[in-house]
Amino acid sequence: MLFLFKVKHKNIENGTGYIQKFSKQYSQKTKNIESIQDNNKRHLIIRYNDNSIEVYDYILDKFYNHNKIQIHFGLLITPIIKQIESFNQNNHIVGNKVRQLVIQKIKNFIFISDKSISMLGIGGEYYLYFSTLIYLCSKNINKLIGVYSDKDLYEDSKNNIPNLKNYLIEYEKPKKFPKIFEVDIIIVNLFNLVENIIKYISQIKFKKIFIIACNLNDKKLKLLTSLFKIDKIHYIIDNISKCFMIKVIEISSIKV
Repeated sequence: MLFLFKVKHKNIENGTGYIQKFSKQYSQKTKNIESIQDNNKRHLIIRYNDNSIEVYDYILDKFYNHNKIQIHFGLLITPIIKQIESFNQNNHIVGNKVRQLVIQKIKNFIFISDKSISMLGIGGEYYLYFSTLIYLCSKNINKLIGVYSDKDLYEDSKNNIPNLKNYLIEYEKPKKFPKIFEVDIIIVNLFNLVENIIKYISQIKFKKIFIIACNLNDKKLKLLTSLFKIDKIHYIIDNISKCFMIKVIEISSIKV
């Protein structure tokens, strides 16, 4: 049986062991649950039918009604502070594989570079990559730029990376995108890769691009291959469920 990290009330029996234990221990609360998510780091994030939210610490058996949680991420000593509603990869097996792959490749690039590098992150969990790379090689990074269309993620990135130059935009309005002419590394982390973003990064001088996406249809892949020389597409699969995959596209030059 596949145990899910996030379930609706009607599927609560398919949740992780901690979700099932909670539903039995707090059966009255469970009746009013709209959805419940196990963040795999001692917390359940509970949304009720009235749209209110609670965080349940299943180690301390304690409830919190604030909207922030801590995530212990990878090699970081200090935990990431994020808002409950902001995105994080909910398939932990695939998410960890993707992070390890991308961070290792960027770290290798940084260490062979003859100067400090700059990075641009767009969408999703890019600030987690930035935080880890700052921890691993802070002396070799001189400029960090972030772009989000989601307000919660925008605020999370600002809170966790104080020296980040950050922009809140709408992906559907490319004329409002920040004018960036050159960076060394670009990380794009979007579930649904937006065509405007593909065209936008093609206008920036870069040395490496990593695109992390779940939903990449033929039309968008064709656009990518028309603009860039793709080094490799990594297919990251959940070997247990066999039903969840993320593509990591590695690019080192444009087509001329």
